[in-house]
Amino acid sequence: MKIKLNKEKGITLIALIITIIILLILAGVAISMLGENGLFEKAKVTKNTQIKAEMREQLTIKISELQVEKNGEATLNDITQNWANITLDEYKATVTDVETTNTKKVIMQKNGVVGNYTIDEKLNIIETEENAEIELTYEIKSKNGKNLEVSVTLTDNENGIQSIEYDDGHIQQGNGLKSIARDCTIQLGIEYKIKIISQNGNITEKTILLEEPKEIDIPEEIEISLGQTETIKVALTPSNAIAEIDWTIEDNAIAEINNGIIKGLKTGNTTVTASVTLQDGNILKDTCTINVYQKVTIINTADELRAFAQEVNKGKSFENELVKLGKDIDLGGKQEDESTWWTSIGYYNSDTEYVYFKGTFDGQNHEISGIYINNENQRGLFHNISGATIKNLGVTNSYFKSKFASSITGVLDNSSKVENCYCKESKIIGNGGNAAGISMGINDGIISNSYNSSEIYFYRLNTSTYMKVAGVVGYTWNSSYNNNNIIENCYNTGKITIEEINTYGQLCVGGICGSTWNGGQLKNSYNAGNIIFSQTSMSGIIIGACDTDSITQNCYSLENVSNMNEIGLCNYVYGGGKLINCSALTDSYMKTQDFVNDLNEGNTEGNLAWKLNPNGGYPLLSWQK
Repeated sequence: MKIKLNKEKGITLIALIITIIILLILAGVAISMLGENGLFEKAKVTKNTQIKAEMREQLTIKISELQVEKNGEATLNDITQNWANITLDEYKATVTDVETTNTKKVIMQKNGVVGNYTIDEKLNIIETEENAEIELTYEIKSKNGKNLEVSVTLTDNENGIQSIEYDDGHIQQGNGLKSIARDCTIQLGIEYKIKIISQNGNITEKTILLEEPKEIDIPEEIEISLGQTETIKVALTPSNAIAEIDWTIEDNAIAEINNGIIKGLKTGNTTVTASVTLQDGNILKDTCTINVYQKVTIINTADELRAFAQEVNKGKSFENELVKLGKDIDLGGKQEDESTWWTSIGYYNSDTEYVYFKGTFDGQNHEISGIYINNENQRGLFHNISGATIKNLGVTNSYFKSKFASSITGVLDNSSKVENCYCKESKIIGNGGNAAGISMGINDGIISNSYNSSEIYFYRLNTSTYMKVAGVVGYTWNSSYNNNNIIENCYNTGKITIEEINTYGQLCVGGICGSTWNGGQLKNSYNAGNIIFSQTSMSGIIIGACDTDSITQNCYSLENVSNMNEIGLCNYVYGGGKLINCSALTDSYMKTQDFVNDLNEGNTEGNLAWKLNPNGGYPLLSWQK
C-alpha cells in the first residue's frame, strides 16, 4: 500500500536543509556563549567570586572569634602563622608581616582561587588584588646570524601554570606546573611575545627583545695576585643587547684570558681587549689594564692598618704587592694620648738607614681619619715612597705637625705616583722645613688628580735650610733633568699662613707648589686658597719659584688671595724656567664652564680631568662626586 504525503503538511527537502542550517547557527551561538567570554566563563568568574567571598567571610569570622577569646583586646600581634594554621587550615593561609605599613598580609587559597587580604592595626580587613609575578629567565644557547636559539623558562610559584602561548604559535600545556622551559628561536631586534595563563585564570604577557650592542664597556683596571682568577665584567648598551665577545691579551706571559676569565701568571701589567663584531662588519672594542701582584692584602680596621705600618717599618717594602682599604678607617689619634699618635709608614734616618714603601696602596675611595702626628721626624700617612703608587685615598679630620709636614706622603722617589688623593678638614703645621697639603716633595715621580682643602700653617724658625710651603706639593727637584717630575690636574682651596720668626734660609711659598727645579712641570691646576704672610718671601699665588728649565703651564689662581700686594703669579722665574698661559682670575670666571675648558686644555676627549661644580663652586676633578 502506498502512502501519499499531504503536500500542505509535509516537509520538503529545501525546508529540511534550511532547518538544519538554522540549527547549526543556533548551536554556534550557544557554543560561543559557552566560550572564553560566554556562559561557562561567566559561571567560572561567578564561582571564583563566591569562593573569594567565602574566604573573606571566614577570615572575618575567625578574627571575631579571636576578639571574643581575647575579651576584645586582640591585637595585630595575635594574627600569626600559627593562628592561621589552626583556624584557616582549609584555605592554606599564610601570614606575612609588612613592617613599612605596620600591617599583616594574609593570602588564602581554595580550588585555584587566591585571595589577598591586608589586616591593619585595628584588625580591619582590606581585600587587595594582587597577581603573582611571573618570572621569565632565558639563556642564549647558540647564534646563527640574526637567529638566536634561546632556552626560555617561565615560573609561577604561587598559582602554577595552566598553559603558555608562544609567538611562533606553539601552545604548551602546564597542567599546574610551577616552572616550564622551552627552546625558542628569536631574531635580533624583533620582539618575541609570550602569553602565560596561570591556574587561577590570570593572563600575563612577557616580551623578549634581543638587540645588537651599541657600546661595550669593561673595567679600566683589574688588580689580581699571582695564580688568582677573576671574571672581567662586560656591560653592553643597551642592557638587552646580546653579543659574542672576542678576547685578546697583549702579553700572555703576565696573564692568560679564557672566555673573559683572567688569571695572573707573572707580576707586571698587560692589556686585555674585548671586541664584538656586528652584523654590518663594524667592531666595538674596549680595553682593560691587568695588574698582577705578588700578593694582595686588604685592610679593614685601624689595628690592621697599624700592623701594616709596623711591618713596613720592620723592613718589608711590599714591592710588587698590592694593599687595599676595604673600609673607611678612623685611627682615633688624640693629642692627650700619645699612644694613639701615628708613626709614618716607612722612615729615613740617613742615607744608609731608611725603609721605603715600594708597593701599591689603593684606598678604593675610602678615607682615613684620626691621624695625629706631633713629631718633627714624622711626615704624613707615609714617610718617603720609592717606585710606589698611592691612589684613590682621602685623609680627613687629622693633624700633622712636623718639621716636614704633609698628609699623604713625604717625598716621591724612583718614579712613584700619587693620584686621586685628597686632604680635607685637617690641619698641617710645618716648623722650619716643608709643609704641603698632599706631599712634601717630588724627587722622581708624578702627583695628579689630587687636591687639598685643609689649612696649612708654617713657622720659619732659626734655620738656614731651603724651606718650601704650598697647597699641594712643596717642591720638585731632580739632578738628572729628566722632566719626570710632574704635578698636574691638582688644586688647593686651603688657607696658607706663613709666620716667619727670622729671615734665615730661603723660603718658597706657592698656592699650588713651592718650587720646581731641573725640568719640573706644573700643569693644568689652580689655587683658590688665601696666602697670608707676616714677612715677605720668594712666593707666588701659583708657585714660588720656577727654576732651571721648569715649566708652569695652564695654571691659575683666584685673584687677590694674598695680603702682600707685591706677590704675583710667581716670584722667581730663572734659568730657562717658563710660565705659559698662567693668570689670576675673578671668582665668577673660575666657576664657569669656560674655566673648566681652560683646565682641560691638552687633555684628550673622553679623558677630561675636570668638570663643572654642580653646586656653583670652583671646578671639581672628574672622579669627585
